[in-house]
Amino acid sequence: MEERRKEEIFTKKVKAGRRTYYFDVKENVNNDRYLIISETKSVDFGKQDRFRIMVFPEDIDNFKEAFMDVVDFIKSGEDSREGESDDDFSDEY
Repeated sequence: MEERRKEEIFTKKVKAGRRTYYFDVKENVNNDRYLIISETKSVDFGKQDRFRIMVFPEDIDNFKEAFMDVVDFIKSGEDSREGESDDDFSDEY
């Protein structure tokens, strides 16, 4: 039986001091694409911590909208969605 791995098909890297962020688009064995956002940061004695978030195609539009709202808020200090409902999002994890 042929073994197929998850294949990385596109990547962007952002260096930020001791941290590096990776935005990787991968494709699974069913040819479905998804996003993995990874953060690596240097810690004591040359070791690195790594954290990952997976975003699936059905969630990408909501993720993008929320991300852009946060970016706009950071830049302007104003909530452009004030008064709108966040029914799709929960404060609990």
